[in-house]
Amino acid sequence: MKLSSYFNVSSTKRLLLFLFLNFLFWVSPGIQTLIYAPEMLINPRRLMWLFIGIFEAFLISLFLRHVFKTFGVPRYSMGKLIIVTLASTILCALLWFYVERTINLIWRGANPFFNVLFTIKEEMAAYISALWYRAFYFLTWCALYLGYKIWEQWNEEKLRAERERSFANQTQLEMLRYQLNPHFLFNTLSSLRALIRQKNNNTAEDMVTKISEFLKYSLLEVEKNKVPLSREIKIIKHYFDIEKVRFSDELLVQYSIDPLAEDFPIPVFLIHPLIENAVKHGMKTSPSPLRISITAQVINDYLHIDVINSGQWHEAESDTNHNNTGTGLKNTRRRLELAYPDQHSFEIIKHENTVQVKIRINNKIQ
Repeated sequence: MKLSSYFNVSSTKRLLLFLFLNFLFWVSPGIQTLIYAPEMLINPRRLMWLFIGIFEAFLISLFLRHVFKTFGVPRYSMGKLIIVTLASTILCALLWFYVERTINLIWRGANPFFNVLFTIKEEMAAYISALWYRAFYFLTWCALYLGYKIWEQWNEEKLRAERERSFANQTQLEMLRYQLNPHFLFNTLSSLRALIRQKNNNTAEDMVTKISEFLKYSLLEVEKNKVPLSREIKIIKHYFDIEKVRFSDELLVQYSIDPLAEDFPIPVFLIHPLIENAVKHGMKTSPSPLRISITAQVINDYLHIDVINSGQWHEAESDTNHNNTGTGLKNTRRRLELAYPDQHSFEIIKHENTVQVKIRINNKIQ
């Protein structure tokens, strides 16, 4: 079975596989005991207590697995993992021993609490040996379970990285379409030519500088996986400065960037398709001037990015025209899923006179 096929198996089937393997693990010491002491096969009582002990260990291991999953133990640092493993081993061995002795005493009609303490005190050496036997098996169980979970997490991350690279290859041309939009370049060069004709050299020179920075970001930063949010905002500002030469007072842009959010790494050109859509569709549906606001802030351990433009949303246009909103939004959603699986949200809110795109990313995973 390929690794990708294994991780696509349903959680129910994986749970059943765990239960089966876990059962085999705890049956193995019982089989080993019977091999070395075959006379137990003709002693129903001893055989019964053997399998009761196995069942107790099986149930305790299920509880321990639940604790490990609840507290995310496989993701602990190595030092903390060793401490937790040793502590779990000792506690589970003691629990296994105490439960087994208690059931045995109740079966015999004795007081379980008084007699367990008394017999432990009287036969300490024998019980230390019994505890070591139980601790050995739980230590082995912890090592196998945690080792497997660490391996599984490593492979999940590896598989996710491979999918991300594959998706990046598939969408690289689409990203370049946004980065080097022919209409954007045509309109920009037309505006630049007009500035030159008007002998507005200072503005023309400034515009060339911003175009150069924008293209440099498009061609060089695309090789990187992520960039700081501040870098992305800087290029967006260059983009708007270029567009303002065309639209002048018809375009108003407002920024509100929390300093705490500036260093947060995001995928390259994650926000730009949203900005381009806001300009393109906002100019068609918004009363003049088109107002666009970009906010980024950290709230309750989440990075909040909001892009709001005046105007209206046109569902049909976004779905039917490949060169419009649909493709860009789908790519943005997909890139968020690959970069921040289960740790983000992407939402489009369509008001009567504005369109808002909301991105939320868990700030703890950066």
